[in-house]
Amino acid sequence: MKMPSEDKIKVILEQGVRAGLYEEVGMEKYRLTEKGKKYVELFKAPAVEQPCLKKGDKVKLYGHEWLVVWTDGATAKLWMTEPFAAHIFDENRNDYEKSSIRKWLKKQEANFGFGDGVLPNDKVYGDKLWLPSRKEVGDGGEWGLTDDDRKFSNLEFGYNSWLRSPSAVNTYAASYVYDDGTLHSNGSVNYAYVVRPAIMVDLEKFEDVRE
Repeated sequence: MKMPSEDKIKVILEQGVRAGLYEEVGMEKYRLTEKGKKYVELFKAPAVEQPCLKKGDKVKLYGHEWLVVWTDGATAKLWMTEPFAAHIFDENRNDYEKSSIRKWLKKQEANFGFGDGVLPNDKVYGDKLWLPSRKEVGDGGEWGLTDDDRKFSNLEFGYNSWLRSPSAVNTYAASYVYDDGTLHSNGSVNYAYVVRPAIMVDLEKFEDVRE
């Protein structure tokens, strides 16, 4: 089946908005309204719904700016662009699961007041607020990020941003991102580096928490 051109899709969306079938949720981003969903089901209208977030977007949530680093259309992972605090990784170990920084982040979950729109990450012990790993943020990693994506400019709390990945050679060190976006793996766990956590959001409920 031949797909309509971009111009045709734009016309369909504009007409759909006027008819109440689509609603605009951002710059050139649309989704079906309840009326539109019923129309698609009954009359097979062209379902050109677009996700409300795409990779590379920056959004304001819970008083902070976040970078969309991954999405599958139903959920999205967001990484805080700038530090909001500094904290040691742990007193004497680089095991994230048992670390003091993870315990501290669990307390911050309550302070952020996350609702159903923020999902637990089963890959990180079911936490809602968690540090990314080197595998996720690294060059050629799961999120496909670059130095420009990783760098930060607010140096109020320090120059190094913790990741949850341990050092491969030192049990008293963990990985981190320098403020210019470069990756390092020898951060002493008892140093207070900055914290830039990530969250995973349900896109169907995203607009309920977006600022």
